[in-house]
Amino acid sequence: MRDDTRSQLTAKDISVLEGMMDRLEAQAQAQAAIKRLLRRKLATARICFSDDIDPRVATINSRVEFRIGSGSAETRVLTHGGESALRGAALPISSLHGLALLGLMEGDAITVETADGRTDVLSIIRVVHQPEAARLRNERVGLRLIDGAQARGRRTEDVREGPEDDDPGPSAA
Repeated sequence: MRDDTRSQLTAKDISVLEGMMDRLEAQAQAQAAIKRLLRRKLATARICFSDDIDPRVATINSRVEFRIGSGSAETRVLTHGGESALRGAALPISSLHGLALLGLMEGDAITVETADGRTDVLSIIRVVHQPEAARLRNERVGLRLIDGAQARGRRTEDVREGPEDDDPGPSAA
């Protein structure tokens, strides 16, 4: 396991972190530990295009298996907003631990100083799902997400034309 504080971040991840930094700088009583870690991430990050990021790197919306110290392994989704919808399944990047894991690769570890002066060592065991890698896999095999297709529960072979179809079509115009 490497203790590697140099992160790989997508341009989108960097943009989100810069926005967080702007908000924290505007707050007089922002959490000092998060500000320090955020500065460190922004100063040392290697920026990658979404298509070039290693699939073993934790990006925003990645599902990661990680460990804090010698504790048991946990699996969470690194999120930017919407944490209340995924209570217990999400780890917001606005938290110290979520921010620490962002940009790390499987096998990497990072030491962070907490607000009370302790140090936590977080390690990435595995990136279970990375959205950038999933998108590239889908493009390679020619799959395309159709907005809302799963929600409606209809498949293309379920759509019929004929007498049950009440749409008169273009000839009615």
